[in-house]
Amino acid sequence: MSPSYFTILGAMRTGSNLLERLLAQFPGVITHGEAFNPAFIGGPQKEPLAGWDLVRRDADPLGYLATIRQAAGRELPGFRHFNGHDAQIRAHVLADPDCARIVLRRDPAESYVSLKIARETDQWMLNTPRRRLVAQIRFDAAEFDAYRGELESYYAALEAGMKAAGQSALHVSYDELLAPETLSRLADHLGLAVPETPPDPGIHRQNPEPIFAKVSNPDEMRAHLGGTSGMETAAAQREMFHASGARLSFLPISGGDRRFGLRLMHWLERRDHGAEAMTPAQLLAPETCPFTREIAGSEALTARIAFTVAEPPDWRLARLYQAQCFGGKSCLPHVRTALDEATGPLGRFRVGRDNPAPHRDRLARFIELMAEARAGRGRHPVHEGWQSQTEELATLRRIAPNLAILRTESPAQESDRLMAKLEIEPLAADILVRFRNSEEDLSTALIDDEIKSRLANLYPED
Repeated sequence: MSPSYFTILGAMRTGSNLLERLLAQFPGVITHGEAFNPAFIGGPQKEPLAGWDLVRRDADPLGYLATIRQAAGRELPGFRHFNGHDAQIRAHVLADPDCARIVLRRDPAESYVSLKIARETDQWMLNTPRRRLVAQIRFDAAEFDAYRGELESYYAALEAGMKAAGQSALHVSYDELLAPETLSRLADHLGLAVPETPPDPGIHRQNPEPIFAKVSNPDEMRAHLGGTSGMETAAAQREMFHASGARLSFLPISGGDRRFGLRLMHWLERRDHGAEAMTPAQLLAPETCPFTREIAGSEALTARIAFTVAEPPDWRLARLYQAQCFGGKSCLPHVRTALDEATGPLGRFRVGRDNPAPHRDRLARFIELMAEARAGRGRHPVHEGWQSQTEELATLRRIAPNLAILRTESPAQESDRLMAKLEIEPLAADILVRFRNSEEDLSTALIDDEIKSRLANLYPED
């Protein structure tokens, strides 16, 4: 049964504004901001529904919720609810089967720094990049620990409340908000169709710089956080896949190619009674994926064997570029617009060995956009897949310290070691090469020495 309303459960500086704006562009959705904020109704610039003010809403919060639902008519209403907002409403939405709950998380170190910068600059949303205010804050270890503890208690209370009521939620992380697959997950959860035109939130990331560049005492922060961005809950925001029969877990690199990893797991899972034929699309689709898909817990994986798949930087670049130009719903509209403005619309020029010329300038501009985002310049955040694979692997090793890495250009050696750990024979040769050719051919056709030089400057550690 489709929900009759939804709520975004999160905290300040976790991306709730962005998420609400994305959802507001879905057909049939109406949003009400922070409808139960103690200081205002909806937002400083929003008007409450007719006949309601703060006094009346605080005296009858469930009545105001009923009014929101009634006023929506056939549309799907929703609002954001944070820790510190009306407790009666929180208890109600956690238990209400008519409510679609979306739990939004972000790295506590990132949200802590973002919150302090917003308080320092009094800039809480950025609509125009040139108006961005920059500040460097001081990391306070005791203050951060208290902040993180409060967040952990809040999210634990959400889970406990839903569990007690036999309810569940869709869990979304800040880093994946703009990913096309996230929009599909949101649409499925809310019983809606994905917009034909990719949503444009109309706001920009305010502090895209690396986290340690945003504090005046980075060495103290590194020492306190153990030299990482600080996040035990990085694991809590990572999607992973479990194969029950093989004691095996697959942790994809963010924005990486999942086809090989899922095909490998599927072959292992079915090997004792005949490998069932499944296409890469079937393996990737939530409704047909044969593995348990979940968000990793905060504890490291120790009882299971975990692996990930890394790509050569040029293969990775070629795949990301191909998806951006011809990937349909998987392309990012802001990036496509920027590329069109720089080099003109691409039309039907597919990438191939015989016609790479239309793509060279466009690919060079694509690399520039990624470099600007990673340096904290320009209008784009660091989108999924734009991170360094070295950085990604460091994060995954915090979840699975004994992580095995299979490399798509030469997977046999590492896969043999993985199979030895599982105490089974090496993989069949066709599994190891099944997904290599398209990326290798694309890279050969598209990436020349100049592009390789630009790529090496962008990701020197890879």
